Amino acid sequence: MKKETTNFTLLYYSNNTQDINEIADVLENNFERITGLLGVVPSGKTRVHIYASQSDFHQAIGRSDAKAWVVGTVMAGEIHMVSPSNPGPESDRDGIMSVAIHEFVHIVANKLSLHTTDNYPFLAEGLATYLAGQVCQLDLDLDVPSVDTIISSCESDDVYQVGFVFMQFIANAFGNDGLVALYKDPDAFVRNNPGLDEIWLSSTKKTISPPVGGDCLTSY
Repeated sequence: MKKETTNFTLLYYSNNTQDINEIADVLENNFERITGLLGVVPSGKTRVHIYASQSDFHQAIGRSDAKAWVVGTVMAGEIHMVSPSNPGPESDRDGIMSVAIHEFVHIVANKLSLHTTDNYPFLAEGLATYLAGQVCQLDLDLDVPSVDTIISSCESDDVYQVGFVFMQFIANAFGNDGLVALYKDPDAFVRNNPGLDEIWLSSTKKTISPPVGGDCLTSY
């Protein structure tokens, strides 16, 4: 099944028109918000592949052993995601809709960054999670990383929750322009804002809470 909208081409490997229409509406309703905030518009329609089951999705992305929370990704500039009718054991319909937005943020932000976003997983996942509204909180037992660690670490189990809270902190302190400036050039942003680390570490004391689950760990 195929559906064309103004800004997206959706490919669904089933005959569920409700799912494809809902995802199309969610993406179109967030298109101007995301592209306007980041100041980047994709050059053509974004292709979105929607799989009928989580196992079909994992096989399609070449990760048959992927964990249950993996329900969406971007490959070669195209979104691949699980059907909201069959989201797997660790998500639900609303969560999958948020994943569609999350992955579209990756599509747009990848054109914004001056660097390879693989080198900045906290920023990449944090921005996508924050703009998709997939709220995360910091765990009580988490050793909060410094700003330098956040922009220099390539691997961590906490990229979603730390990334979300860090991007929320940047947006509150510097506005949307700050989010864009940070994402474009993290090193320059830190240099141009002395004392950022102290403010960040101080602010996290107000955001740490008991461990929670939720939509923040649903895609990559």
